[in-house]
Amino acid sequence: MECGTGLQKIAVSEGTIQPTDESVRKSFNTTSGGLNEVVLNHYGLILLHGFGFPLKGLNSFIEKRVSAKDDAQNITENAGLQNYLDRFCNTNLIINLALQIRKEVSTPIYVSMAPMWSILEKRSDAQKYESIEQYGAQVKNMFIEKVTRFLEAHDIGLIQQPQGTLEDDYFTKEEFIMGYSTNNIRDFGHMNREYGEIALSNMMDTALLHA
Repeated sequence: MECGTGLQKIAVSEGTIQPTDESVRKSFNTTSGGLNEVVLNHYGLILLHGFGFPLKGLNSFIEKRVSAKDDAQNITENAGLQNYLDRFCNTNLIINLALQIRKEVSTPIYVSMAPMWSILEKRSDAQKYESIEQYGAQVKNMFIEKVTRFLEAHDIGLIQQPQGTLEDDYFTKEEFIMGYSTNNIRDFGHMNREYGEIALSNMMDTALLHA
C-alpha cells in the first residue's frame, strides 16, 4: 500500500483495512481488482510504502531551533531535535497505520521509505538546505535510528531507499526523476519507472530475507 493523505480516511477494524471515504473506496476497488477492503490475514506479508523523510521539516527546525554551536559531534545529543523525532514517530500516519495493523495480526510488517527529493530540488536553491547539510549524514542517521528502534519495538521492519539511487545523503539521483528521459520534469518529488523497479526489487529482497 502506498501511503499519503488518504491514510486519514481509512480505518483498521476487526482484521481489515476499510475506507471511510468514497474516493478512497474507489481507489481500493481499482487497485485491488474489485475489493473494497483489505482482509489482513489473507496476506503472508504486509508492506506499507511511502514513508517520507521529513527533509524540509527537519531543515526548518534546525535553522530556527538548533544553536549554531552544535557541531556534528554533539548534534545527536540535542534535546530539541530528539523531541522533534519522538513527536514525529508518535504522530506519523503510516507509522500509526502499521501499529494498528500489528494489533490485528502477527504477520510480518514492513514500512518502506519513499524516495528522497531529487537532487534538482537542491540545485534549484543551493543554500536552501545548508542547515541540515552542515551536519553531514548525522541528522539522517539519527532519524533512521530513532524510527528503526520505534518500529522494532512493535516487531515492524523499516526498508530504506536503495543506496544506489541516492546522489548524496538527502537527495535522489537526477536520472530517477519522473520525466527525465523525455525532458518533461514537472516536479522534484516524483520518481520514474526505473526508480520504481529498483525500489520494488529492494523492498521484496529485504522483506523476504527477514520473513
